Amino acid sequence: ASLMPLLPAGQVLDFPHGFGMALNASCPCERDLYYRDGELDTFRLMNEFLKPGMGVADCGANIGFYTLVASRLVGAEGTVYAFEPSPTSFARLQRHVAINGCVNVRTFPYALGSRRGTAEVYELDPRNHGRNTLVAPAGAGRRIGTCELITIDELVAGGSMKPPHVMKIAVEGSELDLLKGAEGLLRSERVPVMVIEMSRATMRRFGYEPEDLVRYLLAIRPFSVEGLFGGQRHPVRAGASLPHDRVFGQDASINYLFTPA
Repeated sequence: ASLMPLLPAGQVLDFPHGFGMALNASCPCERDLYYRDGELDTFRLMNEFLKPGMGVADCGANIGFYTLVASRLVGAEGTVYAFEPSPTSFARLQRHVAINGCVNVRTFPYALGSRRGTAEVYELDPRNHGRNTLVAPAGAGRRIGTCELITIDELVAGGSMKPPHVMKIAVEGSELDLLKGAEGLLRSERVPVMVIEMSRATMRRFGYEPEDLVRYLLAIRPFSVEGLFGGQRHPVRAGASLPHDRVFGQDASINYLFTPA
């Protein structure tokens, strides 16, 4: 078996998936991208599901790992819409799109919510930009910028984005607000498959629980809901706690697959 090399500082590293990224070895989430393909179950799902010609919305794209994965999978006939409100992360996202020649990717420095406006972006951990958020805990966090806030429905109605086949949503707690701004899409015939990050700790900062998000979506239309962890899909049953609570604890961040039934 071959050994993975140590991460050299500032160098563009080639991934076996057909793209390169310049990573920061001191950042835990960036090391995970290189050594573990980030969230492995989500990475595998994208490789199984995405096909040439599809549209993908990467909501909370960070520095672009899943954007690049999706770009390669959907090909020249597909489109990836990548949203990242953190200024430094957005600049690195743009760099990664450029150095890989991803002409099928459109990048937006927006936060996605239920209304048009502006939002403040906060850094909670200077060693981990993956935790940047729109709402900081009391007495914590450093404001790192202001961004435009827009809704998915407005982007679709205005032609900036075609209804995507897949949405990956990882926005550090504001997932429910984002979905409320996509209700028109969710009620349409083009409702996407969604991979949504669920974390009780981050969602409580925005005043709701993961179960509230599940109930909101199921009130709009039927979905099959499954947790993605441990190499398996774990069904969510009505009235039961989320399956990852029993395995990783309530504050863990785990992706859930929402498939229109």
